[in-house]
Formats: sequence, structure tokens, C-alpha cells
Amino acid sequence: SDQEFLLAPDVDVSETDNEIIVVADLPGLEEKDINIEMSNNMLRISGEKKIDREEKGKNFHRIERISGSFNRSIQIPADINNDNVQASFKNG
Repeated sequence: SDQEFLLAPDVDVSETDNEIIVVADLPGLEEKDINIEMSNNMLRISGEKKIDREEKGKNFHRIERISGSFNRSIQIPADINNDNVQASFKNG
């Protein structure tokens, strides 16, 4: 059966003297699943994930397709030069 669920990533925002660091926890997602945009001091992280889950038992075989999407906007608390915005992705 197809199911849909909404992903709500945990986001941490920290600030140092010369940078603002935003860390988003996106379990199960790959870099290609994620979009990041920055405009008017608003950072927008969005994406979609499709998961195929397969179960096999002695008398049954079931495959579930689950899709989920998220859209998270974070107000950045300072004037940011968009030319200096960097994004990186770490698996794990």
C-alpha cells in the first residue's frame, strides 16, 4: 500500500563572530533528494524521499512504497552576503 508521510527535519542554528551555521538532520536522504535556497535572509530547505520497503515471510510477500516531502524555512538573524553561502552534505 502506498503511504505518504511528512518529514520534519531537526535544524540547529548557531552563530559565531563571522558566520552562521545551520545544521539540518535529514536521515535517509541523499544529497540529490535535497534542495537549498537562500533569499532575503530566509534559508529554505526542501526535498522529497521515496522509500521502497520490502518484507518477506514464510507465507507472504509485501512491498510498501512510502513517499515523504518536507519544506523548512529558517529566518537567518543577520545580513548575509549570498555570495558567501556554502552548503555541504555529510552522510551519517
